[in-house]
Amino acid sequence: MPPSSISFLVDCPSCNKNVSATTVLGRADLIEALAAGADVRAIHMADVGDHQWSLTKEQKVNLRKRMAEGLV
Repeated sequence: MPPSSISFLVDCPSCNKNVSATTVLGRADLIEALAAGADVRAIHMADVGDHQWSLTKEQKVNLRKRMAEGLV
């Protein structure tokens, strides 16, 4: 993970629950990807290996909002 990656709460499609995940991109690249509507990947450590997935449009909107509010 880049040292400036973002940690946030999000629903994991593999676990089907809310988890603490980290962005694969660092903050600067994440801001660019969110602005461009590009793919944003998240990862979290699970009991049986890591889960990694692309955020949905709604998850990206929520993440962008939390970042703008200074919550992540």
